Amino acid sequence: MPRIEWNDSLKLGVSEIDEQHEKLIALINDLYDAFTQGKAQDVVDNIVSEAHDYIGYHFSTEQRLMEEHGYPVMDDHIEEHEDYILKSSDYLMASQDSDKNLPQDVLDYLTDWWKSHINGTDRKLTHFLKEKGIQ
Repeated sequence: MPRIEWNDSLKLGVSEIDEQHEKLIALINDLYDAFTQGKAQDVVDNIVSEAHDYIGYHFSTEQRLMEEHGYPVMDDHIEEHEDYILKSSDYLMASQDSDKNLPQDVLDYLTDWWKSHINGTDRKLTHFLKEKGIQ
């Protein structure tokens, strides 16, 4: 799976969300670099842990914006976040094992999920927020 190149097509027009997405993509790319360069497992674990923590922060931001502005499908969006947290938590626990395929599995999951989430669920949210005057 190649690196995700941050570009205008991933920007959604709400600066707070765009800035956080850019940071998350950078973390995914850090994981890609660590994996492809054969970095030690502790480096990979640190990146996965940092990404997990930052994602929690990002999800809190989105949830706050949804609550403040009465996003009508907030429950579905939050459920998607919760599913992601469960899956990424599984990866964090599994990283304690010596599974050599784990970094690639994590990378594939993160890359696919974030591309889908940004271009689908978050695009709908930011469209709603922009209609409310949020930029």
